[in-house]
Amino acid sequence: MSSEYIKCPECRNCLGLDFIGIQCPNPLCGFNFDGLQGFIDEGKDRLLEMAKERKFSVESTDYKLLGLALRYYMYDYLVDYVKCTWGAHYQTIYKQIIHRYLDDPEIVKKLLLSDVIKSKNIKESKSGCKIFWELYKSLYGVQSSEVKVFLVKEFPVFYRKLKIQKSFDSTRQRLLL
Repeated sequence: MSSEYIKCPECRNCLGLDFIGIQCPNPLCGFNFDGLQGFIDEGKDRLLEMAKERKFSVESTDYKLLGLALRYYMYDYLVDYVKCTWGAHYQTIYKQIIHRYLDDPEIVKKLLLSDVIKSKNIKESKSGCKIFWELYKSLYGVQSSEVKVFLVKEFPVFYRKLKIQKSFDSTRQRLLL
């Protein structure tokens, strides 16, 4: 299940998929989405391989288009991450894609409201989102502050638990030195 919109990598404008192949409508931006369809057509498995290869410079248009394509399939990557039982595979998905490119709280919310989340120790928020501790820690570890804010608001108990755990780990680390 792919995304229903894209965000411009330059101005962060939220755009419909009809902007694939043309320029951002923001007159101050003008980022060109030409070539994005080619990346999307590669499919999520090939995009994962491309992310691992890191053959584009960070400032290149191709790098930005690859990031957009990865975000386009982000829900699918999240589902794979939650369902996967092969450690090397789900760690690769997390390190190469989710950690860097997950920046949309709506996609996280969509996942947490879905039937994908199944565990014995699920916490449910007031809005119906379901999560378990290990998934919370992973999702809170992404680079996006927007995702972190969403998680803190939905699951304040887990946020407090995370802060206590980090404080404990920090204290233990100092004692070992």
